[in-house]
Amino acid sequence: MNKERKTWIDITRILSMFIIIIGHTPCYENTVLAYLTTFHVAVFFIISGYLYHPQPLGKEIVKSFKSLMIPYIILGIANIAYWSFIQTHTTGTPLPHNIMHYSTQLITTSIGLPMIGPLWFLVVLFLLRICFIKIRRGITISIFCFFSILTALFINHQFKTSAFYAPLNIFLAIPFFLMGYISQTYGQNIDRLLSISLNRRIPATLILFCLSYIVFCFQGGNNMSKHDFGNNIITFYICAIIGSLWIIILASIVAPQNSSKLHSWLTITNNGLPLMIGLQIMMIDIIKRICSIYAFHIIEASAIGMVIIIICIPITIFCMRYCPWIIGRKANY
Repeated sequence: MNKERKTWIDITRILSMFIIIIGHTPCYENTVLAYLTTFHVAVFFIISGYLYHPQPLGKEIVKSFKSLMIPYIILGIANIAYWSFIQTHTTGTPLPHNIMHYSTQLITTSIGLPMIGPLWFLVVLFLLRICFIKIRRGITISIFCFFSILTALFINHQFKTSAFYAPLNIFLAIPFFLMGYISQTYGQNIDRLLSISLNRRIPATLILFCLSYIVFCFQGGNNMSKHDFGNNIITFYICAIIGSLWIIILASIVAPQNSSKLHSWLTITNNGLPLMIGLQIMMIDIIKRICSIYAFHIIEASAIGMVIIIICIPITIFCMRYCPWIIGRKANY
């Protein structure tokens, strides 16, 4: 059961990463991108909550800092170096000025500029792990979830600007994280959903996909990294949860059952997710410059997503062997 569960979790995270890369690739099909961004990050927070096993506060801080914040800092520095060089090369502005400018994006995301933005996920997940140790011991989950949504509404109303402090997205992410944690800790609802027969999971995936798209038509697009939940925060959560569920069920459908070699590759790919989060924007920019193309069709964006994931696999293997701290891992490979 553990291997089966790990397999669908691995595939869910890889599928979500694939969708995130597509979402960050400039495309002509804006409606498709807008739909994908309604749930692509929510899936990650649900799975993160599902896998969350809290430890004493001190141990949790050390563990989460090593697995999340060290990759955040290292990959953030890599992004700062790359974008500073590109800006100096294209505009002629002094390199020190560009380094200072992009360094501020380690805590903010800015519209219209090359972003370190995808790394905000690591910061929010770090804060969620630390804060939730106290939350689950004191305030009931339902009350805290309600107040987190109210806070998200207030922040959206007060601070909807071109520069936004990414850690504040913790308030939008809390309901997704709690959904995964509750499913794993109390009801195992996700496991029950995935235990139904294959003949039922396939139509369930199609139905959930259609439902999520219908809700999206009323909801409109959103950008969670900017704390923008679209037209309505309720439909934002409904669309994100339904969209996440069809991705999770789809992952369980395609999950291999008896292939130890494939399990090993899935594990390696999942270990490289921090690299994919941190390097994807740079890789997309390099591909755009090589191809001399500003935007792609969705098929081309999908191919770019696959290429980036494949490129990151040997880099991940290298990191696991020689510098595992870059990807937040111990030297156990």
